[in-house]
This record gives sequence, structure tokens and C-alpha cells, in this order.
Amino acid sequence: MASLLAAPTGEEALPRFSPDGKSIAFVGNYEGNEDIYTIPTDGGPAKRITYHPSAELLCDWTFDGKLLYSSDAHAGLGRQAQLFVRGVDDPLPQRLAVPYGTNGAMNGDGSFLAYTPHSHDYRTWKRYRGGMASDIWLLNLKSNESKQITDFEGTDSLPMWHGTTVYYITDAGPEHRHNIWAYDSKTTERRQVTKFSDDDCKFPSMGPGVDGKGEIIVQNGSGLHLVNLDNGATTPVQIIVPGDRPKIRPRNVDAAEFITGSSMSPNAKRIAVEARGDIWTVPAKNGSPRNLTRSNEDTGTTFIYANTQILMVMPLRADVKKPLLPESDEESWQKEDTDKKLDTDKPKEIDSDKAIGKDKGADKKVEFKPFAIEVDGIEARAIQVHVKQGTFGRVAVNDKDQLVYARTKGRTGDDDATAGTGIKLFDLAGKDKKEQSIVDGKAQFDLTDDGKKILVMDSGKSAWIIDAAPSQKLEDAISFSGMNVMVEPRVEWRQVLRDAWRVERDFFYDPNMHGVDWHAVYVRYSGMLDDCVSRRDVSFLIREMISELKPIPPIDPTIYSSLADA
Repeated sequence: MASLLAAPTGEEALPRFSPDGKSIAFVGNYEGNEDIYTIPTDGGPAKRITYHPSAELLCDWTFDGKLLYSSDAHAGLGRQAQLFVRGVDDPLPQRLAVPYGTNGAMNGDGSFLAYTPHSHDYRTWKRYRGGMASDIWLLNLKSNESKQITDFEGTDSLPMWHGTTVYYITDAGPEHRHNIWAYDSKTTERRQVTKFSDDDCKFPSMGPGVDGKGEIIVQNGSGLHLVNLDNGATTPVQIIVPGDRPKIRPRNVDAAEFITGSSMSPNAKRIAVEARGDIWTVPAKNGSPRNLTRSNEDTGTTFIYANTQILMVMPLRADVKKPLLPESDEESWQKEDTDKKLDTDKPKEIDSDKAIGKDKGADKKVEFKPFAIEVDGIEARAIQVHVKQGTFGRVAVNDKDQLVYARTKGRTGDDDATAGTGIKLFDLAGKDKKEQSIVDGKAQFDLTDDGKKILVMDSGKSAWIIDAAPSQKLEDAISFSGMNVMVEPRVEWRQVLRDAWRVERDFFYDPNMHGVDWHAVYVRYSGMLDDCVSRRDVSFLIREMISELKPIPPIDPTIYSSLADA
């Protein structure tokens, strides 16, 4: 039965018992930043140890009761971690004599430090063989001499001392899973300790064990296992966590805080929005919002121009007059009768007055004029719109056949008023061909079907309906109040994991999924959802699931044959 010791607002991670067993150090968030704290094993106020705004990674306690951790706070560059030692009452930390390092562990008398120069242990990179693959080094803290003790092409990380042996995590075994291995610093021999084949070992921690013979507690899958270093036996640890678990209780959520998409009705009386996986309609002025889907459950060739900072307009057929040609007085030439034969394949003109059926009481028959697009030569017909270069968003056409588009602030850093962000208008047929502003400072918009009204959105927080014309003001904002929905976290988490699995199934670049049985992967990982107690747990589970797509080395070249054939 577990006992609650710390429950700060944020997440807690990496707990470590002190050598005397009286204190526990951990990474927590009490004051708005992740720092290292200690707390008495019997309970009591947590004591803050670190204060730098940069994050710290707690490694372990040292033999003399100090804290060993890594941080990039003083390195000058991000992801360039350095190792520090700090006593619980020390005013400042002491940096160890390695240029950079993490995952540090000292031996029993403080004469040697085992560490890795860098780490990817929190990135869920399974079977990684790239340049960030880590090896373990030993540093003699008396002579400052160091040597590399592992050379596997994959991951060697998270060293721990017991006597003269360094235990660590690696996927060098035939299982191609992170397991615990041992390195004898006297004989330099390496041996495999655990042989888990279904899941990777994560976040191991060394303990004294029975009679001081040593034991390691390690996460594997969604469970904890105790590894006896005397005989190598591995035992599952059964833990009961009491409490109300507030993060998995159903709760009332304001979906308006999570709006990600919008569209306007044809007559601009309501707008449709996407929020937290549901489709809602919200009145422009009067009425109440409606949740149309309530989907708590799982429901089961373009061309690119090299210069993407310009606007282009192109006629969709060769016989359409180009709108931006300079004015030119031309003679009109009368077509010969023989030309009429060439028009037989052109769409026939439909008289709109005859499009309605016989009478009002009968079924109305509507005929539509075909809309033809000639794809051949379409790029050659493109014409540059002469507006200032920049970063453009959505492009549309209003009821007056004027171009409506969004300017967004890209990386150019251009703050000129004429090139500022906003929704812009350009009259393709007008004589004064210059950019006009519909509204400044906004870029997300939608047009009604008739092109007369514009829905302006501001990062999903606010919305307005204005005319599709220059010089509009944002007044009478649409209200999103009342978009409340009851959320059942575990039901929602199951849908989230399923959707993540589906995205890889449908869009992964290799249809053979690198030879991985993707359905079996879903069955295994969805079975761990009941052990998740926070959204952070679910995110970790999803990352672990997706990383299963890394093929098992040596990589079979036929995995990619389907792509080569395609």
C-alpha cells in the first residue's frame, strides 16, 4: 500500500532515497518551475534545493549525502548538460570536472564517477543507432583520468554502482529491448542481467537490497520489477495507490478554450467550430451553442512554386481572360464559320431562367452549368499578383470577384504598415491595382458561400462577422459562452491513443509499417491505458507506441522494397 508524500501542482519525477533512508529527493513543481526538492521519508514539508529557471535532472545521491544532478543552466547552450553536486544546505552547487555530462552516479567511496556525455533517455527512441547514441564513461575523481567503458552502437545509459560493478541500461541483447546489463570495473567484462522481450526497461534505481547484496527497481511496460543482484531473479512489484485520483474523474470543461477550426453558415447566422474533438454551432447574435456530435467515443497532388512569398492567380481554362494584363486597344476579329465546329466540345450555356421545372407544385428540376478546368498548361497561365512579398495564409474570392487573402507575419521581420498582418483585398479587375486592408492584425477567416460576409477568428478565442469589403471594424464579437461539455478522461484517452495509432496506420510513409505488426502493437499499448493516471502518462504511452515502428536491427532492406517499387 503506497503512502502519499508530495502532491505539488505540477508533476513529480525521479524520486531517490538518501543513503540513510531518511529523505527522498525528487523533481517537483511547487513554485511554477521544475526544481529539485527533498522531503522526509515519514512526511513533512518539501525543501527546495535548486532555484535556477533552467530544468535540473536528478541523478542520485552521493556516498556522503549530497545530490548529484545535471543541468544546462551554466553551459551557455541548450542541451549541453553539465554535472553538479550540491548538499541540501549548500548555498551553491559544485560543478564536476567533466566538460559536459548527465546520468551521473558515484561509487561507494566517491572515487569514481560513471556518466554519459549526453542523453536521449526521455525521447522514446527505440533501437536507436544514430549520432546521439550514448556510451558510458568512468572518471577518476582523484586523478581526473577518464575512459569509455561501453562501445555498443546503440544505447548505453543510466549507470548505477554496486560495489565495483556498474549496472546500466542497453539494448545490446538479442531481445533488442532496453535491459539491465553489468560491467565489472576490475575485469572489464560485461554481462546481461535482465531479459525482458516485450517492453523496454525504464528509469532504474539502485538500492541496498537484502544484506547489502543490492537490488534494482525498474519500470517495464506499465509495471515495476525488483531485480535481485545476488541471484538475478526478477520479481513484479504489486502496488496499491489509494486516494481519489482527481485527474481521472469526469469534469466539466469549457470547450470554447479549445476551438481549432471554424466555418460560417451560408446566411452568416451561425458558425460551426471544432472544439475538443466535437463539432459545435454557435449563433452569430441570438441563441445558444449546440454540440452536434458529442463524440466521446471512438467513431471509427499539388504543385509548388520555388518562390512561396508571392501570390499567383491563374485562369482555370485557356479561354478565360487573364485579369492582370495591361490595358491595350485591340481590334476585334470576326470568327469564320468553320470555327463553330471547334466549339462542339465546349460546355453549353444554360439559360438560368429555364432551370426551374414545370410548376411550383411539381418536383423542381435544376440544371447546373458545367464548370470546366483545363489542367494542361495551367502553371504556364499563372500570373504574379503585384503586391508586396510576404507570408500568405488563406486565399478566397468575394462576391465582387475580388481577391481576399491573409497576410501573416513570417520570418522576414518586416513591420511596414503596408506589409503588416491582416486580411487584405485586391481587385483583379479594378484600375487601381493595389492592396487594400479589410481588417488589420487578424489572419484566420472564412467566407460565406455568396462571398458577402467574412468570419474573422482570433486564435479560437474571439470571432466577428464583417462585410467582405475594405476598412472594416471588429465590433459585436460572437459569444462562445455555454460551450460546456462533460469529459471522462479515461474514455477520452482511449480515443486519443486510438487516433494516434490510426494516424500512423494511414499516413506512415511505408505501407508495410517497417514489418511491424501494427495491430498487435495497438492491442499491447491500449492494454496499458488503465494504468495511466494523467494526460502526461498518456502522452508518454503514445510516444512509446509510435517508437515501435523503428525496425529491429540489422535492418532488412526488403522493408523498403514497396517504396522503391512505388
